[in-house]
Amino acid sequence: AEMADAKERATQCRFILEFKRTGVWKVRMVIQGFREDKLALDGFGFNYSSNVAGLNAVRNALLTPVPEGVSVASIDIATAYLQSDRFGPDEPARYLKVRDPITGKWRYFRQLGVVYGSASGAKRWENTLHPWLESIGFEQGKNERCVFYHKERKILVITYVDDLLVRSETENVEWFFSQLKKPEGRFDCKQPQWLEKGKPLDHLGMTIFRDDDGVYVTMEGYIESMLKRLDMEGCYLARGRTPINAPIEDMTPITPDECELFMSACGMIGWLAATARPDLKYAHSRISQHMANPRRGALRAVLHAVKYCSTTRTACLFQPYGDDAEWEFYSDSDHAGNAEV
Repeated sequence: AEMADAKERATQCRFILEFKRTGVWKVRMVIQGFREDKLALDGFGFNYSSNVAGLNAVRNALLTPVPEGVSVASIDIATAYLQSDRFGPDEPARYLKVRDPITGKWRYFRQLGVVYGSASGAKRWENTLHPWLESIGFEQGKNERCVFYHKERKILVITYVDDLLVRSETENVEWFFSQLKKPEGRFDCKQPQWLEKGKPLDHLGMTIFRDDDGVYVTMEGYIESMLKRLDMEGCYLARGRTPINAPIEDMTPITPDECELFMSACGMIGWLAATARPDLKYAHSRISQHMANPRRGALRAVLHAVKYCSTTRTACLFQPYGDDAEWEFYSDSDHAGNAEV
């Protein structure tokens, strides 16, 4: 009887093969969430919206000078969605089906917990992690919902889905990891990374490192991965060092393959602008206005921005030790003669 029910109600899944920035291939079976019967599975009024930390909060934690005895570390919760709380006994039964890549036949499974691709996956993971943090003494931020602070131990934790950034005295960071990680803790986690001199920390595509002068945040590794993905390795600007150097006026249509290249490049430029390359913000703002219908001029502009990133890949944010953190502002009012400004 249950097999008949599964064949009638099962949600279709698929396998995804992905090349990671670390240089390894990863295969994952995911639910095709758009096929889920959301009303039957999650009920009326389910809130699918989940939170991630604002990158301003992340930069603030990374670039605030680190006093003696205070550590900054990050940790990745392994296959986080799969560690979400199981579905309750009163929730409707869920079934999945996937075509066996060897036999070509459908295989059916009873779904007991969250699987990647599910429409409710992100929210159910948030509803697992955040209450757990509160259960061990953390208080959630009122404005920034992914920032948590432990008043007694003075631990700052910033969550970005399954990536956690932690800042406190070293012994308190170690206490938090002992609570978090199995076998004594709640979750299976990868090994934490510590921000130390001569030992960079990778977090959200940003590489953070320290020396005797201060703390640096660079996107060099991400830029190199971007160039490889776009097949633009070895591309540089011969002259001109601005991320956008001309008005976007050429409205000649481009091919579907060129549209896909434009979308990928624009998305990666946007992530660079949002993380540690604020010099790209204006260029991304202008170029992304053409996302709905990219033309030759927009494609030329985004490829120029990619070449600019290649040329300036070592540029980074820097916070010197003991600095009073005063800002200095500079303005190029016409952005190198750009008539669109």
